[in-house]
Amino acid sequence: MRDALRLFQAEWVRSVILMRRYAGNTVGSVLGLTIVFLGLFFSTRYVSGMSSFGDRLDSVVVGYVLWSLILFVLADVSMDAQNEAQTGTLEQVCLSRFGLTRVFVLRSLTRVVWTVLMNAAVLGLICLVTGTRLHLSAWLVVPVASALLGAFGLAFMFGALALGAKRIQQLLNLANFALLFVVMTPFEKTAPGLFPLLSLLPMVPGAAGVRAVMVDGSAPGLVGALVMLGSGALWFALGVQVFRRADRAVRARGLLGSY
Repeated sequence: MRDALRLFQAEWVRSVILMRRYAGNTVGSVLGLTIVFLGLFFSTRYVSGMSSFGDRLDSVVVGYVLWSLILFVLADVSMDAQNEAQTGTLEQVCLSRFGLTRVFVLRSLTRVVWTVLMNAAVLGLICLVTGTRLHLSAWLVVPVASALLGAFGLAFMFGALALGAKRIQQLLNLANFALLFVVMTPFEKTAPGLFPLLSLLPMVPGAAGVRAVMVDGSAPGLVGALVMLGSGALWFALGVQVFRRADRAVRARGLLGSY
């Protein structure tokens, strides 16, 4: 336990140093995501000839920001594996007493704070320009945590691919667009009969919960919260297990240091 805390502290210091060193990249990411959404918003309003989109704009804003949050999470593990392989430090991390899986898990947890803050800034800018008003509640922690856990689960699965293939950027781009459909589509309203089945997909329960809290102003309730957290935890555990097995397989085949 003490070793895990020391590792978490070291990874936290590392993340702070990287954020300070590359602050311009962080600001550029926030502005880039905001400008992309505003471009889509104003062009769609011009084409449709509508000055207001009602509650649908609120759902689109929430879905877009949640998707951008998932983008950062999804790229963390896979890009870390690629960068470590490129710089030749992947073997050093793997041979440390902590192990590759533990290092990547704690490294991902330290980045949650920065990722949430960055996307909160994106949400604030979008709401400021578009005039969108959303509900904030303590219940929001539950669906956001569910979505983050599911996103980290997928991230570790792609990280497992990156350990062997080293370069999976194009596959990751395809997954990002597929997740855009999964996160931004309100399945609980468009396909209520299929929603229990679709809830088996990662982040679907969390995305529905975020829309319910921020758009409708409703609380998920104890059962709904347990379902969302259970779904996220299941995908997270599955992703970590896949990553751990990929780590062992790559080391057994002697492909860890190859690029």
